[in-house]
Amino acid sequence: MSAPDALIAEISEQIVFQRKWKRVMSGAYFTASAAGILLGTTATIVAALDLSNLTLPWASMLAGGATVVYGLEKALLFREKWAHHLSSEMELRSLRVNLQNDVIEPKEGARKVGEIMRGYAVNLPIAPHRDEDG
Repeated sequence: MSAPDALIAEISEQIVFQRKWKRVMSGAYFTASAAGILLGTTATIVAALDLSNLTLPWASMLAGGATVVYGLEKALLFREKWAHHLSSEMELRSLRVNLQNDVIEPKEGARKVGEIMRGYAVNLPIAPHRDEDG
């Protein structure tokens, strides 16, 4: 396998990785969002029906569940990770097209792959950004 072919194969492998995690994060984000909306809506309806005479406070439990789901989604940064994997995948796809069509040289392509992978590792959302003053 020639160096350009090996580079394109490596890029393709990285695209598969990014696509997999993009789908995982997308599914997690949309599942958490849908669950939070459903729990919150159900809590509102149950509270409006004034079912407070039941032995369990259903509206409060449903609202608490919605809060937990939204909190987990925000803490685990599903949306941000989904966007990050999408961006990384698209950068890699663009690079592969440029290499396959001789828009850039393999040496430049290899350098760019390194930049994309470093950027992936450095910029992967893992915690909320905080101001230096805060």
